[in-house]
Amino acid sequence: MFASKTRTLCSVRRKLIYSRFSHSAAASVSSSLPISDSDTPPPYEDIPAAAHGSLCLSLLLRLVRRGLLSAAYSVLDRIVTRLRLSDATSAVDLVAFHGLSPDHGRLIRSLVYSGQFLKAEALFAHATSGALSDDPSVLDAIIECLCKMGKLVEAKFHLDQMIKIRTLPSKRTYDALLRALCAETKFLEAVDLFLLMAGAGVYPYLACYNQLIPNLCSKGYLGQARYLFDTMIGTGLHPAARVYKSLICGYCKEGRLEPALDIFKAMKENTFLEPDAYAYNTLIHCFLKLGRVDSAWELYNEMIETGLQPNVVTHSMMICWYCKNNMLDCALKLLDMTFRHGLVPGVQCFRVVTTALCKENRLVEAEQLFDKMLESGLIPDPMMFVLLIQNFPKGHGFKFLWKTLQAVAKADSSVDNSYSSVLSICSSDEKSLQEIAVLLDEIMKRNLLPIDLVLNIMISTMCAEGKLGVAYCLMDQMVSSGCEPSISTYNFLLRCLCKENQMDDVRLLLNLMHSRGVVGNEATYSFVIHAYGKLGDIDAAFESFNQMIDQGVEPNVAIYDSIISCLCRMGRPREAELVFDKMIGGGVMPDEVAYTTLLNGYSKIGRPIDACRLFYEMIDQGFQPSSHAYSALINGLIKRNMFRKACHYLDKMLMDGFLPDTVLYTMLSSQFFRKGEASLALDLVDLMLRNQIEPDLITYGSLVSGLCRNVLCRNRMPPPLSWKLEEARRMLFRLLPQKTVCLEKIEHRDYCTSTAQTIELALNIMQDLADNGMMPDLHVYNGMLNGLCRANMIQDAYDLVTLMQKVGIIPNQVTFTILMNAHIRVGEIDRAVQLFNHMNGDTHVPDKIAYDTLIKGFCKAGRVDEALSLVKMMQKRGFCPSKTAYDTLAESLFLSSSTDLAIKLLEEMLSNGYVPRPRQLHKLTIKLSSCMGVSSRLVLMKGQEEPGCCSSNERIQVAR
Repeated sequence: MFASKTRTLCSVRRKLIYSRFSHSAAASVSSSLPISDSDTPPPYEDIPAAAHGSLCLSLLLRLVRRGLLSAAYSVLDRIVTRLRLSDATSAVDLVAFHGLSPDHGRLIRSLVYSGQFLKAEALFAHATSGALSDDPSVLDAIIECLCKMGKLVEAKFHLDQMIKIRTLPSKRTYDALLRALCAETKFLEAVDLFLLMAGAGVYPYLACYNQLIPNLCSKGYLGQARYLFDTMIGTGLHPAARVYKSLICGYCKEGRLEPALDIFKAMKENTFLEPDAYAYNTLIHCFLKLGRVDSAWELYNEMIETGLQPNVVTHSMMICWYCKNNMLDCALKLLDMTFRHGLVPGVQCFRVVTTALCKENRLVEAEQLFDKMLESGLIPDPMMFVLLIQNFPKGHGFKFLWKTLQAVAKADSSVDNSYSSVLSICSSDEKSLQEIAVLLDEIMKRNLLPIDLVLNIMISTMCAEGKLGVAYCLMDQMVSSGCEPSISTYNFLLRCLCKENQMDDVRLLLNLMHSRGVVGNEATYSFVIHAYGKLGDIDAAFESFNQMIDQGVEPNVAIYDSIISCLCRMGRPREAELVFDKMIGGGVMPDEVAYTTLLNGYSKIGRPIDACRLFYEMIDQGFQPSSHAYSALINGLIKRNMFRKACHYLDKMLMDGFLPDTVLYTMLSSQFFRKGEASLALDLVDLMLRNQIEPDLITYGSLVSGLCRNVLCRNRMPPPLSWKLEEARRMLFRLLPQKTVCLEKIEHRDYCTSTAQTIELALNIMQDLADNGMMPDLHVYNGMLNGLCRANMIQDAYDLVTLMQKVGIIPNQVTFTILMNAHIRVGEIDRAVQLFNHMNGDTHVPDKIAYDTLIKGFCKAGRVDEALSLVKMMQKRGFCPSKTAYDTLAESLFLSSSTDLAIKLLEEMLSNGYVPRPRQLHKLTIKLSSCMGVSSRLVLMKGQEEPGCCSSNERIQVAR
C-alpha cells in the first residue's frame, strides 16, 4: 500500500532533452543487457522526528542493523531535512562515521521519489567524487533525476555509461525518458529508445503509447506509429480512442485510404470503443478528396444508422466539395438540408458557396445567402467582404457594410444620433456613410464586436469603393484605439493603390507599415513588385525586392516571375537570366511561367538558340511546354529565318496535342509581313479561316499594319531568303491542320499586285473588323494611316484621323509621327514642324522616334542648324538620338563642309556607344587627314570596332 501511495504522489514528470539512440545499439546489446533492479520505490513510513539529532541517528543505525533499509532511508531523509544539514552528503558521512556502508543507489532513488532532485544530484556527486560510476542502481537513479531536471547532456552521458557496463534503465526510468522525449518533440529518438528496450523485452506503460503514437502521426511518421500500434496490440494493451483516430487522420492526410479503413474497422471491432463523429468526418473528407462522393454518402448513412448525427463539419465538407466540383445546385440543396437540421455552417462554408454563386454570376442568390448568414448570427470576415466587393458592381460595398453593422446592432434598438467623427468629417456629404457612421459609433460604444474586426471590414470596403481617404482615417482611428490593421487589410489597400498606379502612395503606406513595425508578407511585395514591373519601373521593383529580403521575407516564384517578365519586356534578357539563376540559387524552383517568359524574351530579341536550350531544360525539369511556349519558340525561329527548325517544333507541338490557335496564326502571319512576304502571310490567314479559327482584334490589327507596312515594298528580298520562304510555305501548309475535308489546295498567289489593291484590302479588313462587332483600336488606325501615308494619300489619312476622333479615339505620338514622316517624304518640312508643335500643344510629349523623324526631315531639307538645335533640345529632355539620326546628321554636316561640327558629332556618337557607317568614316578620314594630318588608318580601325567597345581615351584619340 505504501509503495502504491508513493508512486501516486511521485507521478510529476519534468521535461527532458535527449539525443537519438541508434538502432544498431539496440541490435547489439538489447538482448544481453540486464534491467536495473531499482524499479520499485521503498515504502515511506512517517516516523516522528526525534527531539535530538543523536536519537535520530541511533534509530537509523538500529534500523540498518535489523535490515529494515526502507525505513532507514526514510529516516535518513528526515535527518537531512530536520537537522538542516547542508546536503544529503552530510547524512551519508554520518552513516559512514558509524561504520556503515550506505547503498547510494537506493539513497538517491529515495531523494528522487520525494522530489528532492538537487539533493539527489549532490549525493551522486559525493558518492562518485568525479569518477565514472559502474553501479547500475546509481546510474539508473541519477538518469531519472536528470531527466526530471531537464539536463540532457548529463542524462545521455550516464545512459551511455549504463550501456557500456551492459545494463539498461529500469522501467520507471525508461518511462520518464519516453515522456520527456515526447515533451521535447523528440519523437524519433523516443522510437529508437523503444526499440532498444524492446530488444530486452521491456515495454512502456499504456500512457506512453497513448502519448507517443498520436504525436508521431501528427508529424507524419506513420510507419513508426503503426509499428508501436501493432506492438501495443501484441502485448495485450487496449489503445485509447485518440490513438485510433490519430492513425486514421494520418493515413487520410496522405491519401492512404486502405490502411485508414483497416484502423477504422479495428476501432469498430473494439468492444470498449465506438467511432465518433470525428473519425467518420475524417474518412468522409478523405473520400471527398479522392473524388469518391458515393463512398462518402455511404459513411454518412452508416453514421446515422449507428446513432450519430452528422454535425456542421460533415455538412460543410460535402457542401464545399460540391461547390469546388461545379455542382452548385447540389451544394445549395445540401445547405438547405443543413439549415433544416438546425445546423448553421461557419463563415468559411458560406464564403465557398458565395464564391461559386459569384463565379456563375448568380449575384441575387449570393446576396440572399449573405442576408441568411447575417440572420444566423454570423458576421463575415474581411475575406468575405473582399469577395463580395470584387464581384458586385461598385457601390454595393456600402450596402453590404450597412447590412452587417445593422445586424450587429440589432440586439439593441436604441440608436444614438451621434456620428463617428472620422467618417462625418471625411464624407459628410454622403448620406450612406453618415448612416454607417451612426451604427459604427453605437457598436463601438456597446462593444458588440471586436473593434479590429469591424474596422478591418470597413477599411476593405472603403478601399474597394475608392474612398481611400476615408480608409486612411479609419486606419488612424484603429491605431489610436490600440488595434492594428491586419496584414490582409494593408495588402488590400496596397492592391487598390497599385491598381490605380498610385505608386507614391504605395511608398508612403509601406513606410507607414515599417514605422509601425508591421512586416509585409509575400502577398504585400507581390502586389508592389508586379505593379512596378507592369509600369516598366524595374529599378523600383528591384528596390522593393531588396527591401523584402532585408525584412526576412523569402520571395516566391510569382515575384521572380514579375521581375523576369518586366526585364524581358524591356529587352534586357541578360539581366533576366541573372535573376533566373538567382532564383534557382536561392532554392526557389522556377515554374512554367518563368521558363515561358524567359523563352519568349529570347525569341523576341532574336536569340532562338538560347530559347531552344531553355525549352529542353524546361522539359528536363518535368514541365510540359504550353501552347504559349511553343508559339513563342516558333515565332523566334521564324524571325531568324530558321524555318526548318520552326517546322520541327510545330510538328512536335501537334504531336503533344496542341492545335495551332489564333495566337500562333497571328504571330506567323506577322513575321511574314515583316519579311515582305505579304502573299504568304495572307495565305496563312486564309488557312486560319478555313480551319474555323476566328481572328481577334490583334489579328485584324496585324493584318492592317502588315499590309500597310508593305506598301511600295516589292521584291526586295535576296534570292536565298526567297527560296527559304517558299520552302517554309510548303512545310507550314503541310503541317498546319485543315479541318475541311474537301479543302482544295491553296495556290501561292499575289493578293495585292498594286498599291491601290493593298490599300483597298486593308480598308476592307477594317470594315470586316467592324462587321464582326469589334471596334478598331488606336493600333489598327495607326497601321492604316501608315499605309495611306506611304501611298502618298495624305488627305485620306487626315480624313481617317477625323473619323477616329469622332469615335472617341485620341491620336498619340505614333499618329503624329506617321503624318510628320508623310510630309517629310514629299518635302513639306514646315508642315511636319507644325505637326510637331501641335503635338506638344496637345500635351502629347514627343518621344524619341518623333525627334528622330524631325531631325532626319531637317537634314533632308538641308536645314542642318535646326537639326542640331533639335538634338540639343532632345538631350535636355533626357533623350538620345538614334544611330540612324546621328548618321543622317553627320552625312549632312559633311556635305555642308561643317568639318568641326562633324568631328564633335563623331565624338558624341562614340561616347553614346555608336559607331558611324564605314562609308561615312572613310569620307571623314580623308577630310580630317587633309586638314589635320590624322591617320586614316587609326580612324578606320576604330570605326570597325563594335559599338560600346571603345574606351574614353580611344574616343578622344579618334576625335582628335
